[in-house]
Amino acid sequence: MDYFRTTWFIMALLIVVAPVGIIAMWLFKIDWDREAKVALSAIFGMLFVFLCVASASRTKLDTEINAQQTVVVTESTTKIRVYRDYFKPLLTETDEATMS
Repeated sequence: MDYFRTTWFIMALLIVVAPVGIIAMWLFKIDWDREAKVALSAIFGMLFVFLCVASASRTKLDTEINAQQTVVVTESTTKIRVYRDYFKPLLTETDEATMS
């Protein structure tokens, strides 16, 4: 028996990989009503498109957050370098002068 022609396998394909499941449903499930095929195609097609759009916007949001974090880290590192390179030597010289 061809497992890819079984109802459970086609339903699993519709859930996991909607475009492949829709094609398999139209090719292999001749006994299903046309209205049922159209309804399932519309539902799983819209769900697939929605998930693709949501995933793409999530990726864009992650990229923006990473860019903002990079700016914050760069600014913090710059402030540490300014303190270490310019102000710390002045403070240590003053402390040494008062100790003598």
